[in-house]
Amino acid sequence: MASREPAFHANTTIHRSTRFTLALAAGVVALAVALWSGLAERAGLALYDAQTRWQLAGGGARAGETGHGAPPLALVAIDQTSLDWVQKELGLGWPWPRELYGVMAGYLRGARAQAWDILFTETSTYGPEDDARCAAAMSEAGNVALATLVDKAPVFGAAKLALGHVAADVDPDGICRKYRVWIDRAGEKLPALGLAALEVAARDRVSVGNTVRAPDAGSAIKLSGAPSGDAPGGNAAGFSMPVSGASAEKLLKFWPRSAFVRYSAAQIIAAAMRGSGPDAGAAPGLESGTSAPAPAPIDLNGKFVVVGIIAPGLMDRQATPIDPALPGMEVHATFIADALAGNFMSRAPWWIELLAALAVAALISAFPLIRKRGVAAAGVALALAAPLAASMLLFPHSIFFNPISATIASLASFVAAIGLGYRAEGRQRAYLRRAFAQYLSPEVISTLVEAPEKLRLGGESRVISVLFSDLEGFTSISERLGPEQLARFMNEYLGIISAEILDQGGTLDKYVGDAVVAFWNAPLNIRDHAIRALAAATHIQRQLAEAGPGFVARYGMAPHTRIGVATGPAVVGNLGSSLRFAYTAVGDSVNVASRLEAANKATGTLVLTMGETVAVAISSMLSGSRALPPAFNLQLSNGESIALKQLGPALMQGKTLPVELWTIEFDASVLGAEGGGPDPWEDLRTISK
Repeated sequence: MASREPAFHANTTIHRSTRFTLALAAGVVALAVALWSGLAERAGLALYDAQTRWQLAGGGARAGETGHGAPPLALVAIDQTSLDWVQKELGLGWPWPRELYGVMAGYLRGARAQAWDILFTETSTYGPEDDARCAAAMSEAGNVALATLVDKAPVFGAAKLALGHVAADVDPDGICRKYRVWIDRAGEKLPALGLAALEVAARDRVSVGNTVRAPDAGSAIKLSGAPSGDAPGGNAAGFSMPVSGASAEKLLKFWPRSAFVRYSAAQIIAAAMRGSGPDAGAAPGLESGTSAPAPAPIDLNGKFVVVGIIAPGLMDRQATPIDPALPGMEVHATFIADALAGNFMSRAPWWIELLAALAVAALISAFPLIRKRGVAAAGVALALAAPLAASMLLFPHSIFFNPISATIASLASFVAAIGLGYRAEGRQRAYLRRAFAQYLSPEVISTLVEAPEKLRLGGESRVISVLFSDLEGFTSISERLGPEQLARFMNEYLGIISAEILDQGGTLDKYVGDAVVAFWNAPLNIRDHAIRALAAATHIQRQLAEAGPGFVARYGMAPHTRIGVATGPAVVGNLGSSLRFAYTAVGDSVNVASRLEAANKATGTLVLTMGETVAVAISSMLSGSRALPPAFNLQLSNGESIALKQLGPALMQGKTLPVELWTIEFDASVLGAEGGGPDPWEDLRTISK
């Protein structure tokens, strides 16, 4: 049957498995609250925005990471400069006649597709004929996709004009991060403006009239065909865009605004009116309010062109992760660019985020239970950082992992684990104080409480100094005193001895009847353990001498004790059985101390010690080895001194090797009328018990 090693533990301490369970439960509760309240999602979306900005700010052009180069896409903006130029050169104020849009559409007929983020749902202020001329020009271009409302189509009825809705997909915080690929309209799927432009470019329309048929749930929209030109970054064979039939949403991966080529509407109009690109400086610049040279010619063949209004007071602005007022036309451009690059953002499945939160909370709950604090601290730090690190690593690969749920769960588990740990540690501290209060000094207990790992359980070999004290004439005393008096007498006597031992930082091992056993250098390392043992023996004899008259007055007699002090190896620790054990010391040094105490009777001394104890005491004060003089005063740190005298070699009962005996000399106040101790000897003496 295997034996169990006894160990110290507080019965009231929270069990480690219970601490783990409670800390994990705290994390689960916090996770549930964060998910139910929407806090995790709101904070996660804010992190998504920040990661988007960080990536664009630190990674340069977004297109470089996809391997597709700059998107084959251009923006044509009706800005304030365009309004001013048209007013000055053509004498036309706002709103412009729609025939002017027809001129632009005709010039852009070489583009793969032109998406107009301008609503033409009301009749032109210049009359229906103006609408008809614009519709004819756009139809002739053959590559136009117009913005439409769900419940109101443009006034143009041309069959060659694709229609796309421009309803923004806004999150509860008012920020547009997703793109609604289509919306339901009378049982059909109305594509978004960006998707309509892609269909125009594919030439192989998957639509009936102006309404795209709905794909099956979980399928992909496949647009293919022969585009007019093989533009860089484009997909000449078309593209495939997986979508969900239920959500019809794509998470946008935003581009740097510098990734899109930009033109002013005035540049396009001027180029169209001249039949080619304007000369340098002849056309106004974009949004700058000053003239700037335009490309000559303006080559938009093979590109996707998005036309929109950004002039102040007329603009269509949308809050996005990269700009709180991004022109709406750039949202459509972002979708088109993402589709061409085949690189939309994707959201990690909710169940992965949930499992990650539970796993991290479990790790956080477990790491504080590790006894090695460095390992525990490193594990906690890594577990806390892991969700955010995973999110940061996955984001450049177009995967958004929301770490907020895991972070909230882990923080709650961490706080709970630390709180439970402090509570358990407090109970353990209290237990250690109670367990050692009877045989350790308060200073030693405080050290153990602060560093319990210094208390090695189960036994270890140490060099210790042992003090063994025995009351002289105990049998006679017990016969002369009644039970109650004897109890008071012994309590006072043992109290004096115990106080001096503890005052010197010793460990009270046990009381054996009238005998007291104590030792130094365990459980804590004490460099001057031999000096402390000798000092305790000296103080015990002096205190008993001072207390003698009081004992005589109360009990009719004074206690006299004999003390043996030995230094040597011993096994120290929790020794006993699995049912009962005690912190004690066993070994030759303990036996020698007992023999020395008994030898006092034969030598006529109060304290006997051995040469090894004196040598260790000297070595702890002086560096290097030094021969011991036959008699000297051992100076203590408090200014006191101990008078040590060598007696001679002796062979004691139960020992095969002789022991060099030393004694402590006391003055008359301790020795009384008996005078000094024995004279030294040189020959080996045999001392029986």
